[in-house]
Amino acid sequence: MDNYCVRKDNNVVFGINIATHVTFLFTILTLLFVFYTSKILEKAINNQVIDLIEDKLESKDLAVKDKIKNELYTTNPELQEIQNLTFNKIKNVFDLENTERANNNNFVKAILFLLIIAFIVVVIISIVISKGLCTNVSVKEILIENIVIFTLIGIIEITFFLKIILKYIPAYPSTLAKKVVKVLKEI
Repeated sequence: MDNYCVRKDNNVVFGINIATHVTFLFTILTLLFVFYTSKILEKAINNQVIDLIEDKLESKDLAVKDKIKNELYTTNPELQEIQNLTFNKIKNVFDLENTERANNNNFVKAILFLLIIAFIVVVIISIVISKGLCTNVSVKEILIENIVIFTLIGIIEITFFLKIILKYIPAYPSTLAKKVVKVLKEI
């Protein structure tokens, strides 16, 4: 075939290079999100919520209220029993995994992986068609170029993520605590 194909169309090579670049980028970002970032984000949010609640629950106002409640419970043991039952019911409800959340996250992951497969198929079809159109496409060069670019970008992204993003606090620490205290007062 090479004896008959002598023309070289740079637009086709450029298009395949872009498709490969998009596929690499989407795949790397998806894998990074699914296996690393989502877990760190979930852990960070949970830790922040726990820290904020513990800070407010240890405040002097709540300590005074606890002292008053303890005095009430010593004089009225039925009140303590009712509160324990209510607390245990609430705890049991919140200990359950939210199936809607799990189903949604699994659906999002499935869509991401289907998109990766679609991108790979598009790149492969583009390469096969370009070979049929007598375009000199060096798959090896395109892959090496993309691997080098993404390695360098990856180093920059990881450094930025670890040094900046993980240390950034997106909300006022008191926002959640104020809401928790408000709800506790209403209860």
